[in-house]
Amino acid sequence: MERSQFLGLNATAPVRAAQCAAALFAGFVSLTALGESIGLVNTPLALELGVGARMPQLFFLHMASGGAALAFILCALAVRRRRALHRAAGRAAALCVFVAGVSAIPVGFGSTASDVARASFITQGVLWLVLLAVGLHAIRNGNRARHRIAMSLMSAAAFGAVLLRVLLSLHAELFPLADFSTSYGVMTWASWCLPLAGTSLYLRWRPSLRL
Repeated sequence: MERSQFLGLNATAPVRAAQCAAALFAGFVSLTALGESIGLVNTPLALELGVGARMPQLFFLHMASGGAALAFILCALAVRRRRALHRAAGRAAALCVFVAGVSAIPVGFGSTASDVARASFITQGVLWLVLLAVGLHAIRNGNRARHRIAMSLMSAAAFGAVLLRVLLSLHAELFPLADFSTSYGVMTWASWCLPLAGTSLYLRWRPSLRL
């Protein structure tokens, strides 16, 4: 089957199509989050959960930095073979991820969601920061393979913002009468754990990319 390059990865045509779809949707979510942060788009109540009213500046800082992080991550991946452009996009992504990760912790504590969902927000934010630190330390020491692994895992965790919106939409359509609090807790964990697990398995199958 024909293989091609997309976002720096070898891929067959069906896989490339899936990657393109995921990248386009991630770009859409990125723009939506940025629009929500400046009031151009209404934030879904399921995502806000009371935080926007009690700590609006922090919540919308998190939304803006998270949306920008997704955009710059996509840019960094797309230009990964052009070192200067990749470095510029990567630095911008790192700054946005740092702000989004740090702000996710108080946002998680301030949320009116269930304890399960709040723990997911906080854990995801901490994981972003840990993987970011590992990736930056690796590239400063010239370990590109380790840097790529850490950034791949960080990007997978960041994709949780995209998958969560998909899961929320599916839940509203398929299970409108189900207990939302319980379902939301499950969806928040699944949204970033599933991409992280899938990426980890992919990296494990490629010996040259193992930690």
